[in-house]
Amino acid sequence: MKRTIVIAAVATLGLAACGSDGGGGSGLSDDQAAAAASAIEEAAAGGVELDEDCVNEVAEQLADEDAAKAAAAEPGEEAELSAAGEALALELLN
Repeated sequence: MKRTIVIAAVATLGLAACGSDGGGGSGLSDDQAAAAASAIEEAAAGGVELDEDCVNEVAEQLADEDAAKAAAAEPGEEAELSAAGEALALELLN
């Protein structure tokens, strides 16, 4: 459920601010980059194209532990995020 919240948050952000216009590259950790890539892939599977730079900005705010958990979770699987990770996801939904 929490992974779904993160994906929903990124998708919501995508609809509000991350519509595709290309992009890439950042100073993301490996875990953050994996979480961002996972979010982009899941959004694309749902028919939403996200701007990579925008998604990376969001992923860059995730602690590596949260990013690793989000990236490792299977679709529909609940990732146990920290309070900060959950707050970030909820903040994006507002």
